[in-house]
Amino acid sequence: NYKNLPQLIDFFSSGNSVLKGSKLTDFADWGAFDAEIFSDRIILNGFTSLSDSIPRKLDLFRGQEPVEFTSPSFLPSEVSLFKLYGFSDKELFFKQLNKRFEKDKTLKMLAAQKASLLNKFQVDLDKSFKEFISNEFGMAVLSHDRNYFFMKLKSQSIAEEGFKNWISSYASQNGLQAGNFLFNARIDNNTIIPVYNLPFGNVPSLVFGDEFESGENNYFTFINNYLVFSNSFDALKYFIYQVILGNTISMDPSFIMLKEHISSLSNYFIFFKPYTCIRQIFLSLNEKTREAIKTSGDKLNKFNAITIQFSAADKLLYNRIFINYSGNL
Repeated sequence: NYKNLPQLIDFFSSGNSVLKGSKLTDFADWGAFDAEIFSDRIILNGFTSLSDSIPRKLDLFRGQEPVEFTSPSFLPSEVSLFKLYGFSDKELFFKQLNKRFEKDKTLKMLAAQKASLLNKFQVDLDKSFKEFISNEFGMAVLSHDRNYFFMKLKSQSIAEEGFKNWISSYASQNGLQAGNFLFNARIDNNTIIPVYNLPFGNVPSLVFGDEFESGENNYFTFINNYLVFSNSFDALKYFIYQVILGNTISMDPSFIMLKEHISSLSNYFIFFKPYTCIRQIFLSLNEKTREAIKTSGDKLNKFNAITIQFSAADKLLYNRIFINYSGNL
């Protein structure tokens, strides 16, 4: 029962942001899984149910068909965590998204901030993002806790022009020059990528909800037909450099070994390398739990990757969880 999952998480948690059960209170209704345990992996298959009367976060995928994500061929290989959201019916997806903003009281402040941008600067975020997006978006975490929002675009040039118009509108109303919000990320002598500052607040969270409230996300860039937001110019420059190097997570051994065990189609896909952030996870646990697992540190480092997939089907979502382990369980 997903309603009880936050209590279970909070039982082990120290209460900090890494392990926060409250984010799952309205995730879904309930789920059921069958488990298969092997010497080097655990596989759980099952389904998740949604309520017809109570709004849930996974309602976003009602009526959708699973899609094949392309973002792993874009994201840098050093990513420790990413979440992907995908849809087959854009109109329906944004209709469900708007419905969530209307009914979810925790999104009231974000909705008011979005309405203020429309009134003050004539910036219609919902309409514009619906026009700009292809069919997938998500978040990623790289080393040193660098957080990013990314979105695959229908047309990079059209999206970039739209964002430039917003910056010009903001600048003119505040007696500033649009050039004040443009920075150049010099990667080498031949490569310069524009980075922009958009002082509208956390735009990804205003459009897609509180899952993307990590930091301010007020710097953004365009690269390889993707829009990428982060909290600072330096974080974006680092991301750009990793993308230009061309070493993507799709080519990483930890991801390649998963391909034969995961579905190529889904609507919500989470990938996580536990060994890259064992310390952060450990500090997220309360003292009693830390003491209980302290002697298992070496074994925990052998968990290579975890994937979680949700795929829409009528009023249910099919789930698949895959846990890869280097050693014997």
